[in-house]
Amino acid sequence: MGWGAGPWLDLALAVLALALALRLACLGGFPDRRLAAWKWTGCSILALFGLVDMATAFELWPVEVPSQSNALAAGLALLVGGLVYLAFLSLHQSGPLAWLSFAHRVQPVTDDTALRIEAFMQRDQPWKDPDLTLARLARRLTLTQRQLSGYINIRHAMGFRQWLGTYRIEEAKRLMRVVPRRPLVELMLDAGFQTRSSFNKVFKDITGQTPSEWRRQALATPAVPAAPAPGRGSR
Repeated sequence: MGWGAGPWLDLALAVLALALALRLACLGGFPDRRLAAWKWTGCSILALFGLVDMATAFELWPVEVPSQSNALAAGLALLVGGLVYLAFLSLHQSGPLAWLSFAHRVQPVTDDTALRIEAFMQRDQPWKDPDLTLARLARRLTLTQRQLSGYINIRHAMGFRQWLGTYRIEEAKRLMRVVPRRPLVELMLDAGFQTRSSFNKVFKDITGQTPSEWRRQALATPAVPAAPAPGRGSR
């Protein structure tokens, strides 16, 4: 007995879903980590549907009784579970659905609030805390997470982690200038990093060099003497 139209249709849908997942996985050019996360989420969903359809096609051969398909039941259970999980994340102001909602309802902060944020970052240096989160920083600034994210995205065109990284890398560079021979592990901890791999990656993403390369170049460059203050020239 051959296959009917049902299993062939399931098999065709499976091949199509897997091909789309592979095509999406090959796409590049996603500098924003949130967009990259969306890409891999889409790949995972397409691959899951493809595998479920393929398993269903083989399970229903030669008798096409969808109600007796364990693969189909498992796929539907995974789909419902995924939707519940996304809804749970969205209720807690996180996850892809919450981000998508936020993207259409960004609340730009005022200039006064922006100045307050920048002054707080310079004065209190909260980025030295390696466990700092968007929620904790927003509470310390008496802002909502959406307001703080809007400030970072609109004024700096980057995400929260990348924004913190700019402060940490500037501190690491300052420490390397002040104490050139200090071990990199010590100064990276003082700058707010927890691991050497994370420190190296963020440093290179921002400066284009590894910490060791940057320090070596900084040591090889002679310091430029400060110009005399106005009215204090030599007599």
